[in-house]
Amino acid sequence: MLWQRVGTLQRDDEEMHRLTHVIVPKSAQQSQARNKAAARAGAVKQYGMRAPTRGGIRTDVTATGESTRDNAKHGGLGVWAAITLWLHSVVGTDSLGFAAEAAELSSLTSAVDETGRQTTALESRMRAVAQAKIARELARERYLAAIPSIWPTLGYVSSGFGYRSYPDSGFHPGLDIVNDYGAPIVATASGVVVEAGWYAGYGYRVIIDHGNGLSSMYAHASRLLVEEGQTVKKGQEIAEIGETGFATGPHVHYQVMLWGRPIDPTPYLSGSVKVVAQL
Repeated sequence: MLWQRVGTLQRDDEEMHRLTHVIVPKSAQQSQARNKAAARAGAVKQYGMRAPTRGGIRTDVTATGESTRDNAKHGGLGVWAAITLWLHSVVGTDSLGFAAEAAELSSLTSAVDETGRQTTALESRMRAVAQAKIARELARERYLAAIPSIWPTLGYVSSGFGYRSYPDSGFHPGLDIVNDYGAPIVATASGVVVEAGWYAGYGYRVIIDHGNGLSSMYAHASRLLVEEGQTVKKGQEIAEIGETGFATGPHVHYQVMLWGRPIDPTPYLSGSVKVVAQL
């Protein structure tokens, strides 16, 4: 609607110029030209901007009413400011309310810019929160993965943690879990293999360091599938059930240690003995 009003006013101004050249004496035309130049100069002084002349050619108006086409001197005039000055010089913008509309448009533009800045800041904050949440979840997953909370093999417990009388009397520092010969033995938590080989009465065994002082041992294996220095994941197959070393049948001696001292693995285990790792 504003552009339509501007177009109408410009056409009216052109018609007025045509008529004044026909019916207005030359002296009167010169007087009108001086008045318009003075009006444009007043607009420049009031708004500190450049006024476009009729026909769309931009003209710099000085305080004395003189004009120049040195656009490089006054570059960067906004289109709404140019329209405002042109209307002011032709018919008086204040009477038509264009100055107020231009000011409102400028205010709205500033508000949009500020909203954009706030939106950008909010998006940055949301990304930071999301990244922090992801970091916490990853840390939690790593922590849980390092806890020996799954059973190392299928089967049943033939000898528990603590003192016993068979097959030998004394303190038993782990769980003996019976399973078929060659059945898989899996890591009960993620970690690094610190030992994989033969060790006296334990036969073939694997020891995994899980961090935070926790480690686990798997003994009497028939075959080892990992080596020292290797990183393993929770549930990864590391050996096969056997009866090497001092053993009365195929089983795995499973042991959990905290800072090198044996502790009862049972509180760490989830579910029943029939629930094992998902390979």
